[in-house]
Amino acid sequence: MARNVLEIRPAKGTFVCENLGQIDDPIGLNFSSNKMEILQDMYELRMLLECYAVRRAAVILTEEDLRHLTDLADEIQSSMHNHERCAECDLAFHRYIAEHCGNIAMPLILPLIHRNIVDYNRLEFKRHWTESNRGHYAIIEALRKHDPVLAEREMTAHLMYGEQIIKAMK
Repeated sequence: MARNVLEIRPAKGTFVCENLGQIDDPIGLNFSSNKMEILQDMYELRMLLECYAVRRAAVILTEEDLRHLTDLADEIQSSMHNHERCAECDLAFHRYIAEHCGNIAMPLILPLIHRNIVDYNRLEFKRHWTESNRGHYAIIEALRKHDPVLAEREMTAHLMYGEQIIKAMK
């Protein structure tokens, strides 16, 4: 029996799931009693995995890959007035690195961690997309140099910006 292939939406119809076979909340984050604590803990795991992914990606990404990442950062830059569009592009930026880092397990595991990006973007705080996007461009430049150490340092700085916001909200 196939699980999570079809999604039934009342009064709308039946649709093919976006992430076939993947359970939306396999570890029960929605049932956590302390949302901020789980968000912070997931962010720590995100830091570990995304730093690993960006180190690997620095060695193998092509010019075409870098153009795609630049297009996403440019889209954020031109959409500063549209929080939802910036959030979509931000998630796509991080997902792209994970999917192109050369580790076939990464795109299967990171969606669990990336749920925290969606939860994080729903929090009520003033989002400084300019500052966040500055980190995206720094990551791209490190990737363009094919420097895994610099790429990891830029990803760490970028993710620490978000982590500081979470800690300030506690």
